[in-house]
Amino acid sequence: MPSLGSPQDRELPLFAYGSLRPGELAFSLIEPLVSRHVEATAAGVIRMRDGLPLLDPSATGRVQGSLLFFPAGKLEEAWQIVASFEPVTQYRWKTTIAMTQDGRSINANVLAGAELQSGVSGDPVPEWSVGHDPVFGEGLAEVRRLVMEVAPHVVPAQPDSPQFWRQFFRLQASYLLLWSVVERYTALHSRR
Repeated sequence: MPSLGSPQDRELPLFAYGSLRPGELAFSLIEPLVSRHVEATAAGVIRMRDGLPLLDPSATGRVQGSLLFFPAGKLEEAWQIVASFEPVTQYRWKTTIAMTQDGRSINANVLAGAELQSGVSGDPVPEWSVGHDPVFGEGLAEVRRLVMEVAPHVVPAQPDSPQFWRQFFRLQASYLLLWSVVERYTALHSRR
């Protein structure tokens, strides 16, 4: 799969607003290469496509994120990790002006959404967190509901019957949904 490559000015910090942001699932991929990070905002809104947050820098609003600074000796490695993590089909490199909480303006590289006119859904949001992802919230809750409804205690051994197969198929559905949650976690934690 083609890579995004590095941004034009690799000495600028990265404005991270998605899963590479401190406190999110994928931050651990680049954390050893981050010399410091500060909270900031950038112009635009976040639009969602297939569960991925995409920055729309042309929209009116402010997006919450973090500026990630990389030391000079680690720039190439840091940008390679970022570029290999984010899918080229979803993002493009842009430059933005981020505002820190103390009012400083800092030029930064940002991964803006590609082709925002198609495939985005819902209302734009100013901030994204994996904690708000419906797969992890509602998806896991539905797995539990299905299991507790079908087999609140144990599944008794029984011969083949329509009742047995109904119970089996509902438990199998909950198992497959659980694996969808695990797959999503893995994708957000270590896309490569």
